Amino acid sequence: MEPGVISLRVGLAVAETLDELTGVSPALKWPNDIVVDDRKLGGILCEMRWHGDQPSWLVVGVGLNVANAIPEDLIDSATSLTGRCPDTSPDVLAKPLTERLRRLDVVTTMLTPEERERYAARDWLRGRLLKDPVSGVVRGVDGTGALTVETAGGEVHALHSADLRLDSPACS
Repeated sequence: MEPGVISLRVGLAVAETLDELTGVSPALKWPNDIVVDDRKLGGILCEMRWHGDQPSWLVVGVGLNVANAIPEDLIDSATSLTGRCPDTSPDVLAKPLTERLRRLDVVTTMLTPEERERYAARDWLRGRLLKDPVSGVVRGVDGTGALTVETAGGEVHALHSADLRLDSPACS
């Protein structure tokens, strides 16, 4: 199991839970950001330890800015849920999100076609121009959770981890 696949599954679970409970429909920025109105709402961190060829344990962290005030220097790149949905609180989100996360497939090593389709519908990077680490157009994610980028010459690169730099401003 790749932590990247888990991160994308967790992102889908978070986005779909927020959609259902708040009406806020977040986008997902590969590999681990939750984005609303082109501003970062939260992030996901996954860590896994292996025992031989088997996963020994997995820790998933989800951070969402539900109600914290946005510092002045982050006002253009960060947001909070209460800014869009004033009645939202951590108490409203915690149990349904935890229940959904517990049902996630943490064993299957590939994203299913259905998961890829759901991700594509929320993919914040799809169609954007990437400058670095490879120059090209983001085409989406593949079954392994890698970000696919097509160069001007038609070559497709699969990025499994990378610090991305876009041709236009983006959430960090």
